[in-house]
Amino acid sequence: MSDHVVCRDFKLTLVSATDVEHIRNILKTKVYAAVTIGDNKETKKQTSTDKSNETNPKWNHTMEYTIAATDVQNPGLDLLIELYIDRKCGDKRVGHVTRPINELFHHSANNIGITRLNLPLVTEGGVTKGLVTLEYSFGEEKSVKKLSLVKKLVNAGTSVAVKATIMSSTGIYVSTPIHVFHEPEIVCSKATASAIFGAEVLLDTALEVVQNM
Repeated sequence: MSDHVVCRDFKLTLVSATDVEHIRNILKTKVYAAVTIGDNKETKKQTSTDKSNETNPKWNHTMEYTIAATDVQNPGLDLLIELYIDRKCGDKRVGHVTRPINELFHHSANNIGITRLNLPLVTEGGVTKGLVTLEYSFGEEKSVKKLSLVKKLVNAGTSVAVKATIMSSTGIYVSTPIHVFHEPEIVCSKATASAIFGAEVLLDTALEVVQNM
């Protein structure tokens, strides 16, 4: 099994949004956007909050990821963009956009450089209202060295300790995702991670042993 993974860099800029759902009658609407790839919450990144443009926020915020080439070209990994109203009493999600990563890649195949899209925004009530404007590009394929199973278990130590603490104080098991890759972190689907490492069961078993100590 190779100790390298073929990947592509993914550069995403959240430019702006228009006609975001208005839920505040008195206070000013301040909106930010959060991005997650796949079901790994550790990939979550967010823009700054636009405090001036209310329901037509502008961010021009760029974020970068490294994604396994298999998931760039095939179904299985989605890009999720969520819009939130920044509130002192708790932020409120007011819309989202979801697009498969492979769809974005194939859409950009005929474009040189940066691709710009206006994607429909879906409200929490399931109504299509407003648009999110984004720009993105994929880099050329590159080879990234992956960690050995032993190193992965060592790097997982902090998360294991957190789980053990939570369980001992509450008696409730809380599932915390473990980094499969580290420096740079490679985003991939569970199926791809399992195929690349063939060690998912060993990781789960090791963590279970520690948790039951």
